[in-house]
Amino acid sequence: MMRLLFVDDEPRVLQGLRQSLRGKRQLWEMVFAGGGATALEEIERGRFDAVISDMRMPGIDGAELLRRVTLSQPHAFRVMLSGQMDESAAVRAAATAHRFLAKPCDSETLVAMLSQVLNLRAQLNSPKMHECIGGMAGLPSLPESCFALNRALEDERVALSDVARIVEHDVGMSAKVLQLVNSAFFGLSRRIANVDEAVRNLGLKAIRSLVLAQALFQELSGGEVALFRAEEARSFLAAQFARRFSLEHPAYDVGVTAAMLHNVGRLALIARLPAEQRANADYARAHGSTAEEVERTRLGVTHAEIGAYLLGLWGLPPEVIEAVGSHRAPLETRSTLDPGAVVHIAEVLSAEALGLGQHETTPLSDEALRRLGAAHTVAAIRAEFAAIPHILIGGE
Repeated sequence: MMRLLFVDDEPRVLQGLRQSLRGKRQLWEMVFAGGGATALEEIERGRFDAVISDMRMPGIDGAELLRRVTLSQPHAFRVMLSGQMDESAAVRAAATAHRFLAKPCDSETLVAMLSQVLNLRAQLNSPKMHECIGGMAGLPSLPESCFALNRALEDERVALSDVARIVEHDVGMSAKVLQLVNSAFFGLSRRIANVDEAVRNLGLKAIRSLVLAQALFQELSGGEVALFRAEEARSFLAAQFARRFSLEHPAYDVGVTAAMLHNVGRLALIARLPAEQRANADYARAHGSTAEEVERTRLGVTHAEIGAYLLGLWGLPPEVIEAVGSHRAPLETRSTLDPGAVVHIAEVLSAEALGLGQHETTPLSDEALRRLGAAHTVAAIRAEFAAIPHILIGGE
């Protein structure tokens, strides 16, 4: 049975939660703590699968509580509830919480969100990955991306389009702005799957505040920068190729964004388990196995499943999560050229353009490409990167 900890310093709020969630007692063991200090005592006594906390509490507020949860129980899903949050509090919350909900939050919304994430957790049948990956509130960014963004934001007259272009070149930045813009912080009536649109909705003031607080984009450090950079280049190239397929809006945005984020799981493994990720790649090359076969054998899950899990934790649009999670499904199993199929094709083309081994991808079926109406576009892309690969790989 899943264990959930609800934290609020107002007794009437906790009582309301108890009443509204009574119907879930057969599925969830629920503990209710009156404030941050009491919550920490509960956390010391036992393990929780999710911690749902109010932001504004005396003493230990929600951001500090979730920070400590990240350290002591990194597997736990972390939710921030707030009826009123200033910019400083929002910055601190962004660094620790997976999801954000506005107060008052009706029980149906809360139950639906918790059920969705806990189901995702159950599907990722790997306790090791829960511990290692679940603690991530975002992906690190490359040093050059952080430098470029900071430099751009020093200019008071910088255009939002210039900021969006920098963000679009970095997987961690792209995922974070989509996480934030789809959260209750902004209260938008629809889900956003386009990074440029996400940046415009966040605005320069919010992005500057988050960058200055080092909460939005955390720079990658350590010896894995080169490997991380190579995977990011592949993701960006896949997104460039995905732009070539004529899907209707909003499926087009979903396909492009999912192509950019399709390697989130692999980037998370590089950031958290670099030695193991290198060992997986070496094993695949030595034994002629696919990356998925090796991941399934050595980790129990694939990077596509890890990526979908993380994007689900972060609250990205479900269409993007589905496209990322299913992008490895063979074209032969697909009936239409949907975003998942576009990501699959774009990933294979990016591997071809970069000269990666066959263990990284499966060949594209000519018959399936014709059936899906993608053969002409694929042929045109292949002809272009065969002639001028350095331009395509550079993203210009």
